[in-house]
Amino acid sequence: MEGQAHVLVESWEHAVFYLLAVVALAGALGVVFSRDIIHAALYLVVTLVMTAGVYVLLSAEFLSLVQILVYGGGVSILVLFAVMITRVRDTRVPLEGPQRPFAIVAGIAVAAVLALMVVRSDWRLAIPAERRPERSPVQVQRVTTTTPEGTVRDTSAVGHDLFTTFAVPFEVASLVLLVALIGAIILARGEEEEVT
Repeated sequence: MEGQAHVLVESWEHAVFYLLAVVALAGALGVVFSRDIIHAALYLVVTLVMTAGVYVLLSAEFLSLVQILVYGGGVSILVLFAVMITRVRDTRVPLEGPQRPFAIVAGIAVAAVLALMVVRSDWRLAIPAERRPERSPVQVQRVTTTTPEGTVRDTSAVGHDLFTTFAVPFEVASLVLLVALIGAIILARGEEEEVT
């Protein structure tokens, strides 16, 4: 048993990863099972920040910063503002609806696919310790992309791919956030007109 624990946590990076993973999983469960939408949004912030920590361990510092700024900051604040503008907490309507059975089926399907991936993956722990390569976050291969001018690395590679290959999904994501904000404002104005 002591030998297995040594294999699971063989460096401080592994220990930090397990800590981040446990907190992220707890936050994700809090999002799903929380009855209060404000608490669910705060749990979402915790999950996103822990994901940013995993990016740091993978030597993807830029993605970690973007994760915190865009998702941990922007998206979560947008959700909280939408909730506050529409005054959802005042109505106290139940969060369950007719979509609950479909959500349960979708959740079970996703869990089954993830379990299948975990079972069928060839994990690094399956390699004997004497043949296992020693790697630290510094030795993780950096992000690179090939352009007509040559190969660029790290932030330049991410920026190049973001505004060329993934420009349309990037704009669609921004459009979805804009629609959510406009919808919250329209709902809030409708409630104000009813009050007056």
